[in-house]
Amino acid sequence: MYFIGLCVAFTFVPLLGDQCGRKWVFILTLVISFFAQLGLLITRNIYETYVYEFFVGASFPGRMMIGLAYTIEFVPKRYREDIIFYFLFSFNIALILLTTWYLLVDRSYFTIQLVLLIISGLTILYWSLLVPESPQWHYTWSQFSLSRKNLRSIASFNGLPE
Repeated sequence: MYFIGLCVAFTFVPLLGDQCGRKWVFILTLVISFFAQLGLLITRNIYETYVYEFFVGASFPGRMMIGLAYTIEFVPKRYREDIIFYFLFSFNIALILLTTWYLLVDRSYFTIQLVLLIISGLTILYWSLLVPESPQWHYTWSQFSLSRKNLRSIASFNGLPE
């Protein structure tokens, strides 16, 4: 079900990210993933588990593709390749560490899932409250005043003069 959700979402989520803005598509997929993970924690029904796994898979394109595009649009061009490398590297290292934890430390999924759920909730709060829409996305769609506004907000956050 995870891969079915992933394949279904790949047909439209990247287009939504390009047309509707990166921020809200990214946050929406984070919220979908959060509630699907919460459902996996509390369900005892195999059929509900299938549905939650579908939504976890469906959130993948938004979290990974849109999230990566959204992130690198805030980074100077000279650092973008490094950010992409670290993003993809950290994803794989996290999988290895989670597998090692499960194999050697604790065979219960609940603790790991709960910690990841808390991190996911904090991530949603951070991106929704502190990070504006990408100025580059606004600029691409000729929304120059919004792009300037977001650049001023970012400069202010970083302690730079507007």
